[in-house]
Amino acid sequence: MRRADHLALEGKSSEFVIAVAGNPNVGKSTLFNILTGGRQRVGNWPGKTVERREGERLIDGVKLRFVDLPGTYSLSAFSVEELIARKFIVEDKPHVVIDIVDASNLERNLYLTLQILELTNRVVIALNMMDIAESRGLKIDVKRLSEKLGVPVVPTIAVRGVGVDELINSVIGVAEGRIEVRGIKVYYGDLIESAISRISSMLVDRGVSEKLPYPIRWLAIRLLEGDSEVIREIMAIDSKLIVEVEKIRSELSSALGEDVDVVIADKRYEFIENIVGEVVRKPEVFLETLTDKIDRIVLNRVLGLPILLGVFALLFTLVFSINIGFPLNMFIPGFEEFNLASLIGDRVFGYLAEFSTNYLTSIGAPNWLISLICDGVIAGVGAVLSFYPLVFTIFIFFGLLEDSGYMARAAFIMDRAMKRFGLNGRAFMPLMLGYGCNIPSVMATRILHRWRDRLLAILLSPLIPCQARLAAFMIIIAAVFKSFTAQVVVMLYLYSFSLLSVVLIGSLLNAVFFREEPSTLIMELPPYHRPSLKVVLWHAEERSKHFLLKAGTIIFLMSIVIWFATSYGPGGLVESIDESYAALLGKLVAPFLSPLGLGDWRIAVALIAGFVAKEVIPETLSIIAGVEDPVAAVGSIGLSWSSALALLTFSLLYLPCLATVGVIYRETGSLKWTLFAVLYGLAIAYVASLLVYGIAVLFS
Repeated sequence: MRRADHLALEGKSSEFVIAVAGNPNVGKSTLFNILTGGRQRVGNWPGKTVERREGERLIDGVKLRFVDLPGTYSLSAFSVEELIARKFIVEDKPHVVIDIVDASNLERNLYLTLQILELTNRVVIALNMMDIAESRGLKIDVKRLSEKLGVPVVPTIAVRGVGVDELINSVIGVAEGRIEVRGIKVYYGDLIESAISRISSMLVDRGVSEKLPYPIRWLAIRLLEGDSEVIREIMAIDSKLIVEVEKIRSELSSALGEDVDVVIADKRYEFIENIVGEVVRKPEVFLETLTDKIDRIVLNRVLGLPILLGVFALLFTLVFSINIGFPLNMFIPGFEEFNLASLIGDRVFGYLAEFSTNYLTSIGAPNWLISLICDGVIAGVGAVLSFYPLVFTIFIFFGLLEDSGYMARAAFIMDRAMKRFGLNGRAFMPLMLGYGCNIPSVMATRILHRWRDRLLAILLSPLIPCQARLAAFMIIIAAVFKSFTAQVVVMLYLYSFSLLSVVLIGSLLNAVFFREEPSTLIMELPPYHRPSLKVVLWHAEERSKHFLLKAGTIIFLMSIVIWFATSYGPGGLVESIDESYAALLGKLVAPFLSPLGLGDWRIAVALIAGFVAKEVIPETLSIIAGVEDPVAAVGSIGLSWSSALALLTFSLLYLPCLATVGVIYRETGSLKWTLFAVLYGLAIAYVASLLVYGIAVLFS
């Protein structure tokens, strides 16, 4: 078989739109990346925050435009993802739908296949993970399966690229009409079929079907199933028809002795069982697979959680040590000098700033221009690029865990605990990443399927103390608390208070804004397999590129604003920060911080500067005090232990750093929710610090 890129299609000059659908964890992302060669555009679906990926491939004059639909288990419109997938198939009318099916779990996957075939017969089945099916002793009659479904079925092993050429051949054949497809019709029983006929006639006679893009039989079935989206659309056209349909549903449920939608689902599964029984030959005794052996250990009630924490601790240590030095810098002195962030920020851009300063000074450039270029532009670009390796490596490790099959196990293990504050188990990893940096924590919420879950996780992420805040904490604690025991107790207090805040605030936000139960974690546990490094790298590059283009722009612009506020005052360019607009603002803010025991304007300026990056809080105090040692600079302010606790609590919870704010805006696409994330954190920090200071004063 020749490679698909060199198919003999002389004289053809067409463009076909190909939708790529499938359940989660069936290798859809892997196959999509192979089909598009990693050349993709990533955005959001119109009016939604769900990611939309598109990619193109040119084959001898035929352009294939692939659109990756959200992974779903059905097209029932119970979630935004299901509704997006359904609407695209119906309204955009792709030339072909590739339905990716897990060959080792046909019964579960074919439910979505049936629903797609009820909407369109222009379908090609990619029977993926054939190697897994064979390892379990399953023998699938692919030709017979194709005959039963009425569409081409192509065996594939996406991680190895097996069957991709044949799949593309079949897609083009269906798109051009050279391969015949007929689709299928599920028989739902005499009573339901009679009701479908009655409702179909009503839809035609009243002209409703002409105003909607759906197949008539499909509309009738969805009305019987009580599809809220279909009901809403028809209500706007003919509300009386819905009343009559509800009467038919009620009568039918009484006659069947069960809800109509349950009976329809049962009939689909019966249909699937009949197909599977005819095309799949199963071994008399299922062989124990490597996945079964591993799961006996990693899903063990006793061992599962420690193993999970160990895996993520290892990931955490590798990713953040490589990029920002922490936590290995706690054990290897000087390690922070050789991490990627330091090399990029301090060495590369530090050298560039120094070189630019010397050059601009030598040619007589004005001081304001030197400061703008070196302290504003170069520092801003350096801030953005120093974060890029962190974001990139985070998504590499994310991809490895997801593609190997372990991510689903992590979600399963943590689900019960996460539900206590309004999230499901998949939110565990994004929140845990916050202990290293809140930026990848916010970006990683993309693994959550529902917008409500993503938004709640995004709002909670800044409450997790990142490595930058840890650096500030250690300096403040060292300056005020001289006893080692006291230092350990205070550090434990901060991390415990952070966890308590996540639980309480998560529960509060869930009750006030979302007012609904956490999404139920419904997912298959995919078999373990070797990740495709090429696909993982494609995925990581695409995700991190958007950080540079979107969030990076915001970070750069705000860095210029902060530079201006700290470099200029009413008299122009200042020699000292205490003459700047930032200092003036600090003196305005200081009275509001007085109830917290933090009324010194220098502390206010340090907290304002901390909006850029939390680690600069003690550094700012050093600049103002004119003392190089940050511990000595903090000590020179004369904080009492009660004021220090208030400052630590405030630093723990208040404004996310500038880069995190930029990413929150990028991920939510909403100025309203970005401002809310900033303001609610500020309000909680104030109240919590006020309480901590008051209690500390009572016991002092």
